[in-house]
Amino acid sequence: MYNEKVHILDHPLLQHKLTILRDENTGVKEFREIVSEIAALECYEATRDLPLEDVQVKTPITTGTFKTLAGKKLHSKRNFINRFKAEQEGNWRYEPIDARNIGDAWRMNVEWCAEMGCGEDPSLLEESCAVRNCFETFDALGLRGGLLRVGDRAVAFSMGRPLSSDTFIVHIEKAFASVAGAYPMINQQFAAHNCAEYRYVNREDDVGDEGLRKAKLSYRPAILLEKYLVSEKGAKQ
Repeated sequence: MYNEKVHILDHPLLQHKLTILRDENTGVKEFREIVSEIAALECYEATRDLPLEDVQVKTPITTGTFKTLAGKKLHSKRNFINRFKAEQEGNWRYEPIDARNIGDAWRMNVEWCAEMGCGEDPSLLEESCAVRNCFETFDALGLRGGLLRVGDRAVAFSMGRPLSSDTFIVHIEKAFASVAGAYPMINQQFAAHNCAEYRYVNREDDVGDEGLRKAKLSYRPAILLEKYLVSEKGAKQ
């Protein structure tokens, strides 16, 4: 009886090349080339059942969904998270935002805005107004929040809420860029604590900002939805 882990390779092309190897008239150079070819064929067979996942790829013609090997697309994010955990070992914690710490999250947001110059950037100023509204109506909007601390200092926070039975939407995500790995860490922790029961996490649009677009695309979204502007025919814009 064969061991269940043994797989017999009986592909016709493989058998043909094995016959060439066995032939006493096969020269050394050809022998080495055939060995390399056989190794490649064995690799194809050995990796036949590797798991695949869908990714969005922009081709020269259009954007489509294609297959890639699973487990690698967020490798860089995992590296940043591992770096954060290593550098802040025993000195970090995640907290759900509630009445006891929402003030700390707000003060962190104010400090973040000061660093980013929100008052001088029209788009950041507009965003800061929306963020303020989320803080002021946190309970009324049914928001959930998460706060990331290093020591006692708040270094990142995120807010969102359920959008539908299968989708959770993240409205806000802020972190200090000076804290390596803080952004992917709050992303991962917030999702783990709030989004496990949902199939999709909607991270909203990029508001036309190229840097924000790249940051969002770096998480390799499963779906990209196009937005449209609808106006009444003949109406003044």
